[in-house]
Amino acid sequence: MTKVPNVDALPEPTVLNRAKRRRPGLLVANAIVLVLAAMAVTTIFTNPRFEWHTVAKYFFEIRVLKGIGVSIGMTAVTMAISLVTGTLVALMRMCDSRLMSTVAAAFIWVFRSIPMLVQLLFWYNLAALFPTLSLGIPWGPRFLTFDSNDVIGPLTAAIIGLTLHETAYIAELIRSGLLAVPDGQHQAASALGLTPAQIFFRITLPQALRVIVPPMGNELISLLKATSLVSVITLADLLYSVQLIYAKTFQTKNKRCAAKGKPSVDAKLYTDLPAASLALQSKRVDAVAAPSASNTSVSQNAKDRFETLELKDMLDLPAASAIYGIQAKKGTGLASVIVKGLQKMYESGTYAKLFGQWGLPLSTVTRPQLALNGSKQSQTQ
Repeated sequence: MTKVPNVDALPEPTVLNRAKRRRPGLLVANAIVLVLAAMAVTTIFTNPRFEWHTVAKYFFEIRVLKGIGVSIGMTAVTMAISLVTGTLVALMRMCDSRLMSTVAAAFIWVFRSIPMLVQLLFWYNLAALFPTLSLGIPWGPRFLTFDSNDVIGPLTAAIIGLTLHETAYIAELIRSGLLAVPDGQHQAASALGLTPAQIFFRITLPQALRVIVPPMGNELISLLKATSLVSVITLADLLYSVQLIYAKTFQTKNKRCAAKGKPSVDAKLYTDLPAASLALQSKRVDAVAAPSASNTSVSQNAKDRFETLELKDMLDLPAASAIYGIQAKKGTGLASVIVKGLQKMYESGTYAKLFGQWGLPLSTVTRPQLALNGSKQSQTQ
């Protein structure tokens, strides 16, 4: 018979003290990160050029809040539509029909390959290619015809472009989640007599969501950030609303025009000259003010459809930056109205004052130079 030892008589266990491992490299890395973080915070809050008092003034401005609402609303609408269309495209991609699968694969390949900004510009300027849209029988009579600019405005163009882009990516996310479910689950459900719809919604989809949901969250965040691109098509999202705020001087002049009973000018800001020129060609704007070199290039390639007013100013600067032009559609009479307005500005001294406010040399333009030059211009040497 084995004798059981007395537990109380056993010696107390020895406690081993664990020696901490020294990590000088980690200490140095932590110190560097703290110094860099302190430098970044100090620079952001002490640099007067950030003008935080101005930021605080407009932080809750109504246009900023509306811009936030547009960005969030556009994200919600786009994601909701993309989830439906992406699911349909994913099911088409997995379909046994070779035609359906090929069409879905082509759709995914095309809209994943084209940058989102290019899609937004295409849909916004669709009127340049298709001035009118119609409903009717293919290759037959048309029942209804619409102006493209009336049907596809900035918001519509933004939702179409964002939705098509997101649909292609979401379709692949959903397809990957559905393929992650073992085929045996489908076979077992079929053996139990479940219908295809019941198998999809009760067996396949709940298990696929574990794979779909995490990357879908990342896609939602990326979409929210990507909505800032719609500012290039003059949609009043958060970015464009802020751009309008720092262009408020011009809008103040519009209020003066309204007070005098004169029509105001609706100004649109474009981040690049090609977008502004496309807007002019698609009849979304009536005139574009830009460097004359760009206006000349557009006029020469537009089959003499535009009139360009050339302002030869600041002759001591290089020609590319010394000449500015205002381009208008021919036949509208707008160019002659602009000429008369500029001549009045010159006579009143307002034209020269503007250059002084901008911190530029006084304008060397003469009144005869404020004239319509036609669609072609010559650079000043």
